[in-house]
Amino acid sequence: MKTVIQKFIVLILLFTCAYSYAQQTGNNYFVDAMEAYRHGNHNIALAELDSVFLVAPNHSQAHRLRAKIWEAKDSGKRALLDYDRAIESNPSYIQAYLERAHLRFELDFHRDYILKDLDQAIILEPGNYKHYVLKAYYLANTSHPKLFKPDFAAAINEVGVAIAIEKENAYLYSLRSKYKVEHTQFLSALNDINEAIALADTVDQYHAQRGLIRLMIEDFKSAMSDYTRAIQRNDKNQEYYRLRAHAKYNLGYYDGAIKDYDACISLIKDDILKEKTAIQQSHPLNKALRSALLLRGMALVQTNSRYDGCDDFDRAFEMGERKAVNYIRRYCN
Repeated sequence: MKTVIQKFIVLILLFTCAYSYAQQTGNNYFVDAMEAYRHGNHNIALAELDSVFLVAPNHSQAHRLRAKIWEAKDSGKRALLDYDRAIESNPSYIQAYLERAHLRFELDFHRDYILKDLDQAIILEPGNYKHYVLKAYYLANTSHPKLFKPDFAAAINEVGVAIAIEKENAYLYSLRSKYKVEHTQFLSALNDINEAIALADTVDQYHAQRGLIRLMIEDFKSAMSDYTRAIQRNDKNQEYYRLRAHAKYNLGYYDGAIKDYDACISLIKDDILKEKTAIQQSHPLNKALRSALLLRGMALVQTNSRYDGCDDFDRAFEMGERKAVNYIRRYCN
């Protein structure tokens, strides 16, 4: 009887040693694969991972790494299989759930599959506010626009959970404010962005965000003040000048609007020069410049500077702004 027990113990020890050796060998290959991946040597990394799987076929980290490599190679379906294997090998692998959710979003999967992965991450780590923020993003940005509309109400609720965890996080209030704007809850959105500003007054984007909400509810005077605060904190953002000019225009402050459009146009031109190449009509900077020219032209017309206004309309038209034709016909003939 002793002999049988002794043999059994020996077998267990041998199995344990063999398993430990396989794991250690697999980890060594995995470290080499990671190093190759960091240096962009994807094919070498794949070869090292093949060696990992020979000795440790259920190495979850290796499956996740191979998934990331397939993604880099634009082989989304192969990547998805490896994320599946990583999760099968380690059902508590939070990062694999998060990355599989993102890949499913990129591959235009049904939204329920994406949310299922996010919910699993939340179950595994309920105190991590970032999971709720990510879930809100997927709710607000559907991958099936023909089947689903963005669910801003659900996104607002998810950010609310995140705020309950991180009460002093200004970004979260700003994010919920944005979703509330999309859900046409303007006054509630204003309350949230006020909270964000109270927590982080130096952030120019928050003042600009409040300015945009006030433009939407036609509180132009307050919007002008908000954009002034945003510009005081960041005077290199052409959008701030453009939107403050819009507020001034609606208040009848045409000279002030023209000065802001001047600043806006100057900043856009600086950005164009940084491109160091000719830009096409479809380029965002082209669109921004011709739109600013059109708006400045309207402000110039209001100050009886019709000749200068028409010059802006002509320049906008030459850049591809079709709406300029209507202004030319109305004010310049």
